[in-house]
Amino acid sequence: MNDRHRSLAEALYKDSFHNIEYLFPVFDTYIKDRSPGKTAFEFGCVPGQGLLKFCRRYGFTPSGCDFSEQIDMLNEILKGEFPESRFYNIDISGSDFSEVEPSDVVLSNGLIEHFDDVTAILAKHHKILKDDG
Repeated sequence: MNDRHRSLAEALYKDSFHNIEYLFPVFDTYIKDRSPGKTAFEFGCVPGQGLLKFCRRYGFTPSGCDFSEQIDMLNEILKGEFPESRFYNIDISGSDFSEVEPSDVVLSNGLIEHFDDVTAILAKHHKILKDDG
């Protein structure tokens, strides 16, 4: 593992509170089906700590997109624990997300406020959400 992988892995597996944990009581209310095969997709997923905490808690397989050069490293690191995970090097504003499989849960944490057209960004979130997601 090179230094860049090590640095990302340390950020990913850092044992500290992540702000997604504030939402766990809400998620607990709505996420009843934790059967195998469920997926969670995060827009802007690097470094991945929140997504990992979510997926471990609810038994989902992580996937996501980011235009960070670290997305391939994140994919490599998580494949050990989640062999079915899928990560995409995508700039959210320029993609139609046709190559992304629909997910049971779609997340973004600290992303949409960076865009002027929030409605368009939320539409992309909805596009990859399964009908029963």
